Amino acid sequence: MERSSSKNSEGHLFDVSDEERQFLEEKAEIVRRFLQDRELVECAHEDEKNEMRFAFEAEKENMKKAFECEKEEMRQAFLKEKDNIRLEFQEAKHVLKLSFDDEKSVLMNSWDREKENLLENFEREKKELRKSFEKNLKEKEEGFRAEKIEMDATIRKELERIEDVEKELKRTLCQGLGDLENIYLEENALLETVYNHEQPEVDMHFKSLLDAELSVDREDLLKSLTQEKNRMQSHYANKHKQVEHQFASEIIDMEKRFKQQKNDLMNIFRREKSDMEEHFRKEKEDIRRKFDVDFRRILQQEKLKFESEIQGYEHDISVLKYQKEQLEKCYELEIQTLRLKFERDKLEMENKYTNEKKDLRRVLKGQYQRKLSDDKVRLEWLLEQFHLGRGASSENLQTSQSFSSVYSD
Repeated sequence: MERSSSKNSEGHLFDVSDEERQFLEEKAEIVRRFLQDRELVECAHEDEKNEMRFAFEAEKENMKKAFECEKEEMRQAFLKEKDNIRLEFQEAKHVLKLSFDDEKSVLMNSWDREKENLLENFEREKKELRKSFEKNLKEKEEGFRAEKIEMDATIRKELERIEDVEKELKRTLCQGLGDLENIYLEENALLETVYNHEQPEVDMHFKSLLDAELSVDREDLLKSLTQEKNRMQSHYANKHKQVEHQFASEIIDMEKRFKQQKNDLMNIFRREKSDMEEHFRKEKEDIRRKFDVDFRRILQQEKLKFESEIQGYEHDISVLKYQKEQLEKCYELEIQTLRLKFERDKLEMENKYTNEKKDLRRVLKGQYQRKLSDDKVRLEWLLEQFHLGRGASSENLQTSQSFSSVYSD
């Protein structure tokens, strides 16, 4: 009996050990499959997480590249606009400078031409005045020469007249002397005839008286003739001296008058020349002053115009600077907006990733819990089927609890 009972107990123990071994093998298989599934799920989760991270990084890089491209495009557009504005300003400035230089050169050329014209006109008028003055001087000199010739002719005529008068006086004196001599001869002849026809006594008586009287009368007549001749000579000499003195005084007066007229004409010429030079100098100064005033006025107008255009360009530059500042502010705001959007998208993606991770963890946890509960139910059913003992059941229970704790972890 004892041997049979021992054999039965040994067979039962072998059966129990086989069942337990089979149960443990199944349990190990379940755990192994669970671990494999867990590894697969974790690998899939890691792959998905890596894919999401790679996608997030790629999206981040794409957004960053797009942001950098947009930033570079905005910067290039701003630099291009800035260069265009600078080029336009430089071109406008160059054009204004060229126009100002052209107008300045035109004004300077016109001023030089006007100056040359004024100098030419002044020289021409000066030559004309010199020619007219020389002509007037020549005419006056010719007039003086003609007057001098006329005066010389008049003086020559007067001298000829004086010579004629002298000749006439000489002729008259000679004629008077001849007449006196003829009268004397006639009287002598008459006296001789009377003396020849008278009585000789009487003749003799009166001859002495007559000779004495005749000698006396003849001497008186000769004396009177000599005196008359001397008087005529002295009168002629005095008259000649008086005429010469009058002629010399008239020549001196004419020379003085000629010199005075010449001096007056020279003074008039100098005064007219000085007046004309003063007049031309005043006209030249007036023209130069007028030209300087016009040049300064035009230069001031051009300067004001240039300054107004420069102020306009400075205003445009200030407007462009303000627009640049506004663009920079808009750019900064856009950058901040993009950063905030990027941060928000990043947070959303992180939240989405976290939520998806939580959802995946929750789903996996639910799947694990469901699978664990199914395994637990199946294991409990197996335990109920094999009617394990208290120790074995408690041990299996501890192992199942340990497995369940492992599964839950």
